[in-house]
Amino acid sequence: MTLAITFNELVRYTNEEREKWRRWFGEHAAALDAPVQPGGRLPTVGKLIAEIPAGGSKVTNLCFWEKSVYLTVAERHSIHRLDVGVAGKAYTK
Repeated sequence: MTLAITFNELVRYTNEEREKWRRWFGEHAAALDAPVQPGGRLPTVGKLIAEIPAGGSKVTNLCFWEKSVYLTVAERHSIHRLDVGVAGKAYTK
C-alpha cells in the first residue's frame, strides 16, 4: 500500500498548522516568555521563534525532542534541528 499526499494538500495542511500556532500564541502570549535556554542566546520560546535561522517566515510546526527543537518551514519545504541544550517540558492542560 502506497501512501501519498499532493503538494496542494501539504500546503493546505501546513497553512492550517501555522494558523493554529498563530491563534494559540495569540491566546497564550505568556508562553512566549517560557524559558528554553536560560542565560543562553535563545533564552525564551519567543526569542527562539524570532531567531529561527531557517530563512523563512512560515514556520508551521515546532517540537522538542530530547535537547533539540525541530521545526518545519512551509515556504522553504524544509525541516530544521536546533540544538538548544535543554529538554522540552511536557505539555499539560
